[in-house]
Amino acid sequence: METFGVNGSKINALAKYEQDHVFAAVADFLYKHIGTPDIEIEVKLGVIRHLESSMRGEMLDEYKDRRDIDGETPLPRYFPTGVEGETFVSSSKLYFDTSVAKQDFELMNGLLIGLGRYLETKEQTGFEETGLVSTVDKFYRDPSGGSGRIRQTTNVDTREVSETIRKQRIDTITVSLPTMAYDLRISASLEEVCLEQVALLTKPTDMRKKNRYSYRRGDHIWDLTGVQNQQKSTPMDHDETTWEPEHYEMELELTGGGDVARARGEVLKASVAAKGGEISPEPVEEFLNAALPLYQSFRAFACATSGIEMQ
Repeated sequence: METFGVNGSKINALAKYEQDHVFAAVADFLYKHIGTPDIEIEVKLGVIRHLESSMRGEMLDEYKDRRDIDGETPLPRYFPTGVEGETFVSSSKLYFDTSVAKQDFELMNGLLIGLGRYLETKEQTGFEETGLVSTVDKFYRDPSGGSGRIRQTTNVDTREVSETIRKQRIDTITVSLPTMAYDLRISASLEEVCLEQVALLTKPTDMRKKNRYSYRRGDHIWDLTGVQNQQKSTPMDHDETTWEPEHYEMELELTGGGDVARARGEVLKASVAAKGGEISPEPVEEFLNAALPLYQSFRAFACATSGIEMQ
């Protein structure tokens, strides 16, 4: 599989892996997780922010002054120091804010609708568009004692339970994109159907209401969601629940991993055969050739809301 840049030049995936530490980190992450049974790969737009408890000096003073004027002022965005360009970050002094601006949410929704119309004119199939779906999620502690949570989703219109899922995030990589409007969080979660009657075992710990548009092409699903969290002082019956103001989230989910998952499988089989049962600890060129277009689609997700052309 060949990959080309916006100017038509061919990109060497192995060279990029050796020279671009962000692509290398993402490729290693995908090699570790993609194609693994019950593992969901999810890319979310958001902003890496400082925790108030970690801020010091002028930054903290300026933040407090702004809070006196507007109580909804978000914590300051984190920009790496001593590093040029994009980089991945990991710090207990930071958190990932998954909210995006309403205008960017609407822009992305329009772009995806436009993509569907464009593909129709080219008589290309495989693009699916789901109308607005409203649901309520109830979250439960895992009765099996696991560290994850159980999510039970009910369709607001039909009042039927659409799914009950046990989900546990097992790995995350966060990428700072300082020249763009948003950063990226790439996560791998263990997600499996929950067969227990959770509503009979425990009470929900919290709830949220979602209004979601979904678009799918191949193994990519774009979910654009308006989210309202339950106010903590209200009862758990969603007919009487008071909801917080709506905020907006955008994510890209991989289903199965497509070419990348197949490439990983081939690499693993080949490495086992070549090394007498030992699996290659890092991705090789065949896998990187498949992973690079996927990495570019992650970046394009952020570029689309920043008015920046893909490099």
